[in-house]
Amino acid sequence: GLEAHESLMTDFNNGALKYVDLKNATADALVSLTAKFAEQKKIIKDDKRRYKDLIKASSADIRKRAQETVREVKELAGLGNVKY
Repeated sequence: GLEAHESLMTDFNNGALKYVDLKNATADALVSLTAKFAEQKKIIKDDKRRYKDLIKASSADIRKRAQETVREVKELAGLGNVKY
C-alpha cells in the first residue's frame, strides 16, 4: 500500500528503482484490488434478490419523479393539455 509506494518513490528519487520491484508492487496492488472486487461480487451474488428489489424500488421512484418533472415542464411551456 502506502509503504510500498513510499519505498518505490524513494528508490526512484535516488535513481535506484528496479523494474522487478515496481512490477512486484504493481502485481500485489492489482491482486489486492481484484480481491476486493471479487468479495463485493460474492456479497451481491449471495443476496441477489434483495439487490434486484432495491433496483426495482429505486426505478419506480425515479420514474415517478421523471413523470412529475415532465408534467412541470409541459405546464411551464404551455403544453399542459398535450398527452404523450
